Amino acid sequence: MTIVEARPTASPVFQKSQRTAAAIFLVLGPLFMLISSAVAAAADTIAGTTDDAAVAVSAPTLTTIGSILDWITVPTMLAWAASLLLICRPWTRRLAWTGFVAMTLQICALATVVGIELLRNVLVEQDVLSTAAAKQVMDSGLTSDPAGVFLFIMFIPMEIVGLIVLGVALWRTAWVPKWIAILFIAFPFIDFVVNDTRWLSALAFALLLAGCAVLALKVLRDGAPRPVAPEHTV
Repeated sequence: MTIVEARPTASPVFQKSQRTAAAIFLVLGPLFMLISSAVAAAADTIAGTTDDAAVAVSAPTLTTIGSILDWITVPTMLAWAASLLLICRPWTRRLAWTGFVAMTLQICALATVVGIELLRNVLVEQDVLSTAAAKQVMDSGLTSDPAGVFLFIMFIPMEIVGLIVLGVALWRTAWVPKWIAILFIAFPFIDFVVNDTRWLSALAFALLLAGCAVLALKVLRDGAPRPVAPEHTV
């Protein structure tokens, strides 16, 4: 590995209106994740349970709103990941692409999971499927099938890999605050710990949104500077 000392130059990644677009994309993805998580937490509170199938029956309006927000989250998170790729690529090309590919796989899995959950909710609400059967299918039925295992790998491990690698890539830039990089690296573990408590999960997404908002403000200000020469060859 060759290391060349470099300082940010006046040649940024984003020019003029591109800065606004990048800043918006950096914020929108985490924002919709936060709103969707908060809506799910509110639905759980109304239903008095964390069983998603039972919640769909007890709070159908909020469940529908949550599904719509989840669908919107998919393209906004893809744009978020692409923005991070463009920011990190001049500094560490391989890590940037690795993180982007991992997050793209995770977001594709998210879209699949949202579709499965939508079908489950419709079947439960129309009494075609009992809440107990729906819970069994979602908890163990999917992972008993090879395709379901593959979906699980795309959904959970790829999120962990993607966020950690992007966090390391952000650390290697000379202008992103280190605490944002640490937040990206730590977020998968924070999300895992609080995942069963929806309001705490929403708080975790609020932290991620705060970090992305600060990053977006810096992009608006300086457009994401490039190094004089690649700081790292990997």
